Amino acid sequence: IMRPSDAKVTSLIKKWQKRLGLVGWNIRWEWVPQSVLLQDTGYNALASTGHDDSEQSASIHFSLEVEWDKGDFYTNEKFEDTVVHELLHIRMSAAEEKLDTIVRVGFHHLSPDLAKLVNDLVVSSRERFIETARTVIQEAELWTTTK
Repeated sequence: IMRPSDAKVTSLIKKWQKRLGLVGWNIRWEWVPQSVLLQDTGYNALASTGHDDSEQSASIHFSLEVEWDKGDFYTNEKFEDTVVHELLHIRMSAAEEKLDTIVRVGFHHLSPDLAKLVNDLVVSSRERFIETARTVIQEAELWTTTK
Protein backbone atom coordinates (compact mmCIF):
# COMPACT_ATOMS: atom_id res chain seq x y z
CA ILE A 1 0.00 0.00 0.00
CA MET A 2 1.37 3.36 -1.03
CA ARG A 3 1.13 6.41 1.18
CA PRO A 4 2.68 9.88 1.36
CA SER A 5 6.32 9.95 2.40
CA ASP A 6 7.22 10.72 5.99
CA ALA A 7 8.81 13.97 4.82
CA LYS A 8 5.58 14.96 3.02
CA VAL A 9 3.45 14.25 6.11
CA THR A 10 5.79 16.24 8.36
CA SER A 11 5.84 19.10 5.85
CA LEU A 12 2.02 19.24 5.63
CA ILE A 13 1.65 19.18 9.41
CA LYS A 14 4.20 22.00 9.83
CA LYS A 15 2.54 24.06 7.07
CA TRP A 16 -0.93 23.78 8.56
CA GLN A 17 0.30 24.00 12.15
CA LYS A 18 1.56 27.49 11.29
CA ARG A 19 -1.57 28.48 9.33
CA LEU A 20 -3.90 27.36 12.13
CA GLY A 21 -1.96 29.07 14.93
CA LEU A 22 -0.57 25.90 16.50
CA VAL A 23 3.10 26.89 16.25
CA GLY A 24 3.75 26.37 19.97
CA TRP A 25 2.38 22.84 19.89
CA ASN A 26 4.52 19.70 19.85
CA ILE A 27 2.69 17.52 17.32
CA ARG A 28 3.88 13.99 16.68
CA TRP A 29 2.42 11.60 14.12
CA GLU A 30 2.67 7.97 13.09
CA TRP A 31 1.23 5.38 10.73
CA VAL A 32 -0.85 2.83 12.67
CA PRO A 33 -2.91 -0.28 11.86
CA GLN A 34 -6.63 0.24 11.34
CA SER A 35 -7.28 -1.63 14.59
CA VAL A 36 -5.62 1.24 16.53
CA LEU A 37 -7.88 3.80 14.83
CA LEU A 38 -10.90 1.64 15.57
CA GLN A 39 -9.85 1.57 19.23
CA ASP A 40 -9.16 5.37 19.21
CA THR A 41 -12.43 6.39 17.58
CA GLY A 42 -14.87 3.50 17.72
CA TYR A 43 -15.10 3.35 13.93
CA ASN A 44 -12.88 2.90 10.86
CA ALA A 45 -11.41 6.39 10.60
CA LEU A 46 -8.70 7.64 8.25
CA ALA A 47 -6.90 9.21 11.20
CA SER A 48 -7.30 10.17 14.85
CA THR A 49 -5.89 12.79 17.17
CA GLY A 50 -5.06 12.81 20.85
CA HIS A 51 -4.00 15.98 22.63
CA ASP A 52 -3.10 17.54 25.95
CA ASP A 53 -4.03 21.22 25.92
CA SER A 54 -2.13 22.00 29.13
CA GLU A 55 1.11 20.63 27.65
CA GLN A 56 0.35 21.85 24.11
CA SER A 57 1.21 18.42 22.78
CA ALA A 58 -0.66 16.18 20.39
CA SER A 59 -0.30 13.01 18.39
CA ILE A 60 -1.95 12.10 15.12
CA HIS A 61 -2.45 8.52 13.97
CA PHE A 62 -2.85 7.91 10.22
CA SER A 63 -4.11 4.60 8.84
CA LEU A 64 -1.49 2.25 7.43
CA GLU A 65 -4.22 0.40 5.58
CA VAL A 66 -5.86 3.16 3.57
CA GLU A 67 -4.73 3.05 -0.03
CA TRP A 68 -3.95 6.76 -0.18
CA ASP A 69 -2.73 6.30 -3.76
CA LYS A 70 -5.63 4.34 -5.30
CA GLY A 71 -8.76 5.22 -7.23
CA ASP A 72 -11.14 8.10 -6.75
CA PHE A 73 -10.55 8.12 -3.00
CA TYR A 74 -6.98 9.33 -3.16
CA THR A 75 -5.51 12.64 -4.06
CA ASN A 76 -2.71 14.59 -2.39
CA GLU A 77 -5.50 17.04 -1.66
CA LYS A 78 -7.51 14.37 0.18
CA PHE A 79 -4.56 13.54 2.42
CA GLU A 80 -3.94 17.24 3.03
CA ASP A 81 -7.63 17.68 3.91
CA THR A 82 -7.22 14.84 6.42
CA VAL A 83 -4.20 16.58 7.98
CA VAL A 84 -6.20 19.84 8.25
CA HIS A 85 -9.17 17.94 9.72
CA GLU A 86 -7.00 16.43 12.47
CA LEU A 87 -5.28 19.75 13.21
CA LEU A 88 -8.69 21.42 13.45
CA HIS A 89 -9.52 18.96 16.23
CA ILE A 90 -6.46 20.23 18.11
CA ARG A 91 -7.25 23.88 17.36
CA MET A 92 -10.86 23.48 18.43
CA SER A 93 -10.14 21.22 21.41
CA ALA A 94 -10.64 23.79 24.16
CA ALA A 95 -13.93 24.90 22.64
CA GLU A 96 -15.05 21.34 21.92
CA GLU A 97 -14.64 20.39 25.56
CA LYS A 98 -17.18 23.05 26.51
CA LEU A 99 -19.76 22.24 23.84
CA ASP A 100 -22.70 19.93 24.41
CA THR A 101 -22.91 16.58 22.66
CA ILE A 102 -24.99 17.60 19.68
CA VAL A 103 -22.69 20.49 18.80
CA ARG A 104 -19.62 18.24 19.05
CA VAL A 105 -21.31 15.69 16.81
CA GLY A 106 -22.23 18.49 14.40
CA PHE A 107 -18.65 19.78 14.30
CA HIS A 108 -17.32 16.31 13.61
CA HIS A 109 -19.93 15.75 10.91
CA LEU A 110 -19.02 19.02 9.17
CA SER A 111 -15.29 19.03 9.97
CA PRO A 112 -14.20 17.33 6.71
CA ASP A 113 -16.05 20.03 4.78
CA LEU A 114 -14.56 22.74 6.99
CA ALA A 115 -11.06 21.35 6.43
CA LYS A 116 -11.64 21.39 2.69
CA LEU A 117 -12.99 24.94 2.94
CA VAL A 118 -9.90 26.15 4.82
CA ASN A 119 -7.64 24.44 2.30
CA ASP A 120 -9.57 25.96 -0.61
CA LEU A 121 -9.40 29.40 0.97
CA VAL A 122 -5.65 29.29 1.40
CA VAL A 123 -4.39 27.43 -1.67
CA SER A 124 -7.10 27.17 -4.30
CA SER A 125 -9.04 29.32 -6.69
CA ARG A 126 -11.78 31.73 -5.69
CA GLU A 127 -14.33 29.68 -7.65
CA ARG A 128 -13.44 26.45 -5.84
CA PHE A 129 -13.63 28.23 -2.47
CA ILE A 130 -17.10 29.60 -3.29
CA GLU A 131 -18.28 26.16 -4.48
CA THR A 132 -16.99 24.50 -1.29
CA ALA A 133 -18.52 27.23 0.90
CA ARG A 134 -21.92 26.64 -0.71
CA THR A 135 -21.60 22.91 -0.09
CA VAL A 136 -20.65 23.43 3.57
CA ILE A 137 -23.62 25.75 4.09
CA GLN A 138 -26.00 23.29 2.42
CA GLU A 139 -24.61 20.39 4.49
CA ALA A 140 -24.96 22.41 7.71
CA GLU A 141 -28.54 23.39 6.90
CA LEU A 142 -29.43 19.81 6.01
CA TRP A 143 -27.77 18.40 9.12
CA THR A 144 -29.40 20.89 11.51
CA THR A 145 -32.87 20.31 10.08
CA THR A 146 -32.59 16.54 10.59
CA LYS A 147 -31.46 16.72 14.25
